[in-house]
Amino acid sequence: MGAEINFFYYAGWICLLYFIFIVIYVGPRPSFHYVWLAAGIVFLCVDRSLETGIWLQMPVMLRIILIFSVFVCTAVFFLMELLVLSKMRAVPKRPVQYVIVLGACVRGTRVTRSLAFRLKRAAEYAQAHPDCMLVVSGGQEPGEDITEAQAMSSWLVQHGIGRERILLEDRSVNTRENLLFSKEIICRYETVKKADTAEDVCAEELPHNCGGIEEKLSIAVCSNNFHMYRALSLAGAVGKWHTEGLAAMTDPFMWLSFTVREGAALFKELIFGHIRFSLF
Repeated sequence: MGAEINFFYYAGWICLLYFIFIVIYVGPRPSFHYVWLAAGIVFLCVDRSLETGIWLQMPVMLRIILIFSVFVCTAVFFLMELLVLSKMRAVPKRPVQYVIVLGACVRGTRVTRSLAFRLKRAAEYAQAHPDCMLVVSGGQEPGEDITEAQAMSSWLVQHGIGRERILLEDRSVNTRENLLFSKEIICRYETVKKADTAEDVCAEELPHNCGGIEEKLSIAVCSNNFHMYRALSLAGAVGKWHTEGLAAMTDPFMWLSFTVREGAALFKELIFGHIRFSLF
């Protein structure tokens, strides 16, 4: 039992220490990061049950059920993480017409670190491809003084991207809506071709049917690397357009937590049928 006890003991303390460092780094606000606290407690409890012999006192059938459940959950976890990892280096294979930059949390009017990584990557691509348009996508949620799209547009303009190259999608509150509403914005822009600014593209007047325009579009979806598989899967589910990934980096310290969280989010999307399982 020594090796098992050592594994759960050290795994528990690693999870607890990681949680403490996250709280120091980003603050104690409620979030997925508290999973590391729960995981640490569970590992230490398992270690304690093995050390005291409680595990051996359980009925054999209960132990079999628990071991099988842990095996299944572990297999699903690693499969989800494998999918997440598979698109972390995504880049467009050919020049695209539009880059959709997916929104993320804004603090007041200031973009967060994760969102800044996305914007920086999109700006680099736009500067290398002068004919490419950027679509910044994100509505306004509690704690945000302006829409995510407005904050993103301001950041891009301040970093050298012309205002005429930016379209705003400011209604969405999740990744699926980011992509669905951005598709409508792009279809309308393709239709009118007269809009010089994003304000000319009125959300209330957007067509529900793109009339075949989307099939001719080449799009890159820009997000942090851990988010790329789910974003591209959702893009394929909401439109017939040609979509590719444009992966931005992630804060190295938070990468592990974000990647684990993304695996859980991906599993939820699959369970609810929002995306289809694919090993592409």
